[in-house]
Amino acid sequence: MKIKRKRICAWFITVAMLLTMLPSAFAVSFADTRGHWAEDEINRWSDRGVIQGHDGDFEPNSPITRADMAVIIDRVMDYQTKAENNFADLGTAYYTDPILRVAQAGVMQGDGKNVRPKDKITREEAVSMLARALSVTAGGSSTNFADNSRISSWAMANVAAFAENGYIAGRSGNRFEPKANITRAEVVKLLDNMISDYITESGTATPKGTGIVIVKASGVTLNKAKLSSTVVLGGKAGEVKATDCEITGKVVKIHNSALVTSGSTSTGGSTGGSSGGSSGGGSSAPAAPSAYPLPKGQETSKSLGVFNYDMTYFVTLTAQDGADIYYEVAEGADKAAVLTTASKKFETYQYRQIEITQPTASAEGPVTKTYNVKAIAVKNGRTSSVANWNYDVTSIPHHELKVGAPKDWNGNEVPDVTLIQDYDSDKMYLVQGTDRAMVLDAGYFDADDAANLYETARKIVGEGKPIDLIIGHPHPDHVQMTHQFLCAENKALGAKVYINERGIEVLRDYVKRFGVSSKMFADEAAASEAYDAQLETLKTVTFTTWAAPSLT
Repeated sequence: MKIKRKRICAWFITVAMLLTMLPSAFAVSFADTRGHWAEDEINRWSDRGVIQGHDGDFEPNSPITRADMAVIIDRVMDYQTKAENNFADLGTAYYTDPILRVAQAGVMQGDGKNVRPKDKITREEAVSMLARALSVTAGGSSTNFADNSRISSWAMANVAAFAENGYIAGRSGNRFEPKANITRAEVVKLLDNMISDYITESGTATPKGTGIVIVKASGVTLNKAKLSSTVVLGGKAGEVKATDCEITGKVVKIHNSALVTSGSTSTGGSTGGSSGGSSGGGSSAPAAPSAYPLPKGQETSKSLGVFNYDMTYFVTLTAQDGADIYYEVAEGADKAAVLTTASKKFETYQYRQIEITQPTASAEGPVTKTYNVKAIAVKNGRTSSVANWNYDVTSIPHHELKVGAPKDWNGNEVPDVTLIQDYDSDKMYLVQGTDRAMVLDAGYFDADDAANLYETARKIVGEGKPIDLIIGHPHPDHVQMTHQFLCAENKALGAKVYINERGIEVLRDYVKRFGVSSKMFADEAAASEAYDAQLETLKTVTFTTWAAPSLT
């Protein structure tokens, strides 16, 4: 019996040793994914450490949150730098740092105030995030999906690219369902469709190159590979060598990673940060800024869209490593000036955005112009190569202000409140009190525009009563007519312009620009003087003495 027990013990020890020697792919198996259509993909990406389950389950058919989407992308890319946490709804959680890293890379932006980490992400949002992260070249302006018309304009180019590359397929009835929530299994399937090679160990590798190649480990040499899709050098990859390779796709370099070529290696694609652009300047030089337009256009295309009002378009710039960004903007393809550190510096108060001013529409019809943006990143005395983008911007004639009466929940008109509708969906409200009146926000303006928000409000309010202006935040659809309220008439009545402290300098720039262009002020100094005389910060203000009588 003793001999038998010894044999049994030895058998258990042998089995245990064999189990530890098995490939790690066998180490994780979720109880609720057995027999699932994405079981193999889920096991593969679980083994790679990109996805995790909870209490032994993966919940493959459950919607994925924006936070978990950011976590997955961060794990794939190995981002190393974080944005400042200026999101009001982002506290301390497991996803906080990943979201800030993904935001720094320009992959997730939120609305400027909130990032909505616990919201479920839609299919078109998920596709757009992955497109920005993995630098997928924008596709066409439409798809063959039966519900193509339901795809948002800002996501269309990304969805089209994913369909053209075979990354996505429609659900039943050839429907993409862009507004539906994407499931956890669908996200994993997307990753698996997109990424053909995921290199996590040092040494020499010859990727298949049929899809996107991700290099995660340091000390990697790519040998005799033909790579036509994006090659991502992750944030921990360092110097990646390419020997006798043909690389025609984009090379995305995260953090301090670099591609060192030798032999007959050729590179035909652009290189840059996680959202595209070009870079260079040696292994210690920062990656060149990447760029994409903010929503209201197609984020990954070179077209900023067409709208029924004149406005200023915005482009977001990002750069790895916290480098300083310098840029130039000019009308005409490739016409921006040569970049130096004497060029415009990308200041933080600009909310990480630069402006492309849309051409003024003529009475005859739309006007389209091409604008060129060039940018460089500078850090520790090293300069990136120049990133270059051309954008087509179209304007068509806009309508005039419309005045109406807002209604309460019961459909009754609200007394002492007037809706002054600005262009498109942006709305300005006039509130009349006993001794004063106030206007909430002052939106789009063009020097040749017939609309004048102040004059419209004055006709309603009458003479002798100051009209104060309250600015919620200094985006163009809230501020461009601010200068109209700084006129001599309103100033003499003691009217004020109220704004939060953070937006003071941004608003000043708009006042100077549009106040001078409209010939209301002789120069920028006069505009600043009028602005300073009437400016108040919201933090010191109460409105109880002039609230409308019937409002709560």
